[in-house]
Amino acid sequence: MGYDDDDDDDFDYEDFVEREFGRPRRSKDVPGHWQVVAMLLLVAFVFTLWASMGFWTPF
Repeated sequence: MGYDDDDDDDFDYEDFVEREFGRPRRSKDVPGHWQVVAMLLLVAFVFTLWASMGFWTPF
């Protein structure tokens, strides 16, 4: 009836990718310091938007 779903498949996808393409040069995780930089930029953007709308004026 078409697709046969076997749970006995011993195919290891991670092993296949490593053999075909090699190990990645760097990790896929974002380092912690870049996460902090991203959060600071987001806060600065929101604060600037909030100030430009006139909700806060420094003078």
